[in-house]
Amino acid sequence: MAGCTSEIENILGENWGVPGGLALACLRDDAYREMVIEIDHAPDYNPESSTVSLLKERLGQVCDKPDGIRIVMNEVQFSETSTWTASKVREIGHETMDSPPQTSVLRWHVIMPQGKYSDESVLGVAVDASTIALFSDS
Repeated sequence: MAGCTSEIENILGENWGVPGGLALACLRDDAYREMVIEIDHAPDYNPESSTVSLLKERLGQVCDKPDGIRIVMNEVQFSETSTWTASKVREIGHETMDSPPQTSVLRWHVIMPQGKYSDESVLGVAVDASTIALFSDS
């Protein structure tokens, strides 16, 4: 997927390149009937099961997805383990996402890596409309 951002920047009226650009896609069912949240985490950086359950519950309360909301978790050995930047999150996010954006499935990607963001006061960063990283070492 690396380098594909320009190709998916405007699919079905949504702006994939801008953080928050898929917010309406979550709230309505006309373009995406199903939602998949892919959580890629470094070894020992996986979220607690209660956190994942609460995320799914809250999304179910606000997102109109008649075909359901699924959360897929993957343990990933990220190439970066110390200092992250927005471009590094974007690059690795595109490399590790299981599936490219599809026309009927809204996919959001959460990365939970080892290491810190370049600004150590940052706990999380959204780098495009579907990719965020959360830094528990910060």
